[in-house]
Amino acid sequence: MEGATTSGTGNGVFGTGPETGVYGQATGGALSSVGVEGTISGGDVGFGVYGYSPYIGVTGLDSSATSGVGVYGVMNTQSTQGQNLGIAGGVWGDTGLVGYTAINGTADNGFAAQFYNNSATRATMYVHNASSGGTGDVLEAEGQSGSCSIDGSGDVACTGKVASVVSTEAGQRKVSLYSTQSAETGSKMPAPHNFPAARQLLSWIPASHKP
Repeated sequence: MEGATTSGTGNGVFGTGPETGVYGQATGGALSSVGVEGTISGGDVGFGVYGYSPYIGVTGLDSSATSGVGVYGVMNTQSTQGQNLGIAGGVWGDTGLVGYTAINGTADNGFAAQFYNNSATRATMYVHNASSGGTGDVLEAEGQSGSCSIDGSGDVACTGKVASVVSTEAGQRKVSLYSTQSAETGSKMPAPHNFPAARQLLSWIPASHKP
């Protein structure tokens, strides 16, 4: 089935039904075989494929063993990175435009994205930056008052404090521990027993936890 329209507001193909509005199946064995394909050729606003349902708007199923994609979305052009990797998965977002985004998630008062898995050997989310020499950030997290980043060398940089929250008193209380950070290498500190304030603090710590 094929449909086309030159109208600025029309639909090339429109289908409605109690279970499936439009169903497409490709039986070819090539990676270029597509069950349903939609493109936008003009304007800045539009959808290649749009689905509405009280349950699932758009669904894609890849029946191959390890080499296909359930839903594939491209922003303008395919990326060289994606073509070289030959990515397989349930959903794949791709773009070859510099500075643009392959996948967007948005929310007003909720979670823009959630990821879950149940594996003892596989991470819930894997992020990789293929830039050579360890340059370029792998991950950036930003809020209204600060930000953190992890670069290609594994270095972490945050504009705010870095702290660990640990349980004390058999889990009845939680305290924040802040790591010592400095631009210079510091010398070893003297034993805390030599300072009156430290001795007073240590008197509150159980004997089994004292240094």
